[in-house]
Formats: sequence, structure tokens, C-alpha cells
Amino acid sequence: MIQIPIMTLMEFCPGCDFYSENFDASVFVKDSPYRRQYLSDIGRILIYDVILNNWDRLPLVWDNEGNLGNFFWCKNENQRIMAIDNTTTAIMLPTAKQKYLEKVQSLVEQILKYNGGDATAFPLLQKMRQYFIDQFDQDMGETGVKFLVEGMVVGIHNVIEGVTRDKLQACVDQYKTEVDTVIASMTHGADKQGKYGLSKVSVDFIMDCVDVYQRSSDAIATKMKEWDLKPTPAPEGSK
Repeated sequence: MIQIPIMTLMEFCPGCDFYSENFDASVFVKDSPYRRQYLSDIGRILIYDVILNNWDRLPLVWDNEGNLGNFFWCKNENQRIMAIDNTTTAIMLPTAKQKYLEKVQSLVEQILKYNGGDATAFPLLQKMRQYFIDQFDQDMGETGVKFLVEGMVVGIHNVIEGVTRDKLQACVDQYKTEVDTVIASMTHGADKQGKYGLSKVSVDFIMDCVDVYQRSSDAIATKMKEWDLKPTPAPEGSK
């Protein structure tokens, strides 16, 4: 162990992650005023995960077991599902990146073609329904899938309307400046080369994924109107 003083500051929110014994997975199947909100929150989070290639949450377009500990059930007055422990993993090899972008395109196509009801003809959406059954022994049902997809549609709309290369680069530059300031004051354990992960953030990769969403902007706008959906910001306190 490194014998240096450490202080961690974290925002407190009452609640628990999805692995906690205090988490009630029946919230995804109960006819409650929060069911639609919870599943829509998850749908939006997944859409953001896709453009970041943040694979460590749900295996939507990835082949892994997922990590439900990276969802947080916030039980304050907001009653929201929040994303925690977020990261981005850029794919730089051209052939691998193209394969990933094809998965992103397939997801968008399935979202646009899905109009509610049976999701068995939409592999990625059905995959999420089955995943919840396997993990929680709870079936969100066709209504739950619809709520999940609603969140995905809103999430894509939010990305199309809110994410640009200039904004993204400005955020990365700001974080790099803040990290450099902290590193300059450190006497132990400074990750000067990696900058604590920021050196691995690729604006080009993220924008390649955003471009896939952008190409469906008209169809997403139509679906927002058909389903009477409104842009919804991420829950306050998402980390």
C-alpha cells in the first residue's frame, strides 16, 4: 500500500446499485408511476453507452455478462436510474471500428422499426428483455420493452441535438486542463502520461458513432412525434 493521505469526495444519493439486496427488481414489472421512467432512463443511458463504447453495463451491442453494479437506483425525490462508473473505450483499428459501427447502425434500425408489441424480430431489443429475465427473474413484458425503446429514441434525439465535435473537444480540453492542474500539485503517483484515462479518449471515435445517429435524424424526429416523446435531460447527479 502507498503510505500517502487520500481524500475522496463523492456526491451522496440515497439508493443502491442493481446488485444490492435492497434493490427491488419488481419496479420493472409493477404497474407503478415510476416504471416507465425507470426503463426509459435505462434506455437513454444505453444510447450514451453505445457512442462511448462503454461496454461495462449491459450487453446491448457487446458480448459480455454486463455489470448491473454500474446502475444506481436513486430513491430520493427524483426517483431516477443513474449511470455510475462511466468510461469510454475507443476502437482505433479500422476493421474493428467498422464492425462496431455496423452494430450501432443495426441497433438504430431496430429501434426505428420497432412499433411496440412483440420484440422477437428485433434481436438486440429482445436480448435486453431476456437479460432482465435471466438476471432478475422478472419479465418487463412487451410494455416494458416499449418503455425501454422510448428512452432509446429520446437518447438518440438528445445526442443528435446536443453533441457536436466542437462541444466534445471543448469538454475534453477542459478536463485535460483540470487534470494537468491536479497532477502538477501531486507528489506521489502522478499519471503524467496517461492523464488518468483522458489520453485514451478519442473525439474522432465518438463522433463516428454520433454520425450513425445523425444519419437517422429525420426518422428519429418522426418517431418522437408519433410516440409523443419529449426530450428529457439525464438525471441530475449522474456520475
